Amino acid sequence: MHRRDVLRLLGSTAIFTALSTNTPERLWAIGGRAHRSARRGRRLFSAEQAETVAAIAERIIPTTDTPGARDAGVAAFADVIVAERFEPAERSRFLAGLADVDARSQAMHGALFGSLDPARQDALLQVLEQESLEIRALDPDAPSPFFRQVKWLTLYGYYTSEIGQTQELHAVIVPGRYDPCAAVGRTPPGEG
Repeated sequence: MHRRDVLRLLGSTAIFTALSTNTPERLWAIGGRAHRSARRGRRLFSAEQAETVAAIAERIIPTTDTPGARDAGVAAFADVIVAERFEPAERSRFLAGLADVDARSQAMHGALFGSLDPARQDALLQVLEQESLEIRALDPDAPSPFFRQVKWLTLYGYYTSEIGQTQELHAVIVPGRYDPCAAVGRTPPGEG
């Protein structure tokens, strides 16, 4: 799969008002900037929230013969996107969803989601995914459920990361270095 194909897929399932109207190239540039910003530390998430996002993302894209979402820094990426790009209502829904995951995990297993074994994490995520599908089936215009948000962020963060590009998609970017903001075709003025 090529980078444009990944971003078209992401764009076709885009659920965030601030991001969904962008072209694939613009989404790519936003992703690259978010990864660079993520290196400066947390913006919004507490340490526990960041661990919950990292654990969820790792179950969505686990480490196999290629690095997983945790290695790609998806939690830090999500922190930047949620803090800087989500509308206030989306941000509130996302944070409430994180709290709900840990509350359910505590109630079911007596521990936060991030400290559960993978089988228990998967079981809880399957429940969240099923609920998400039911919500969308009942009301396609309802705000995006948490699991759909976190899944989208995981895919977006992973495939715009250096790891996602070079080790998963095997992209070779001339002149031989990773540059997530490399122009793909014509760049609109002021966007480069």
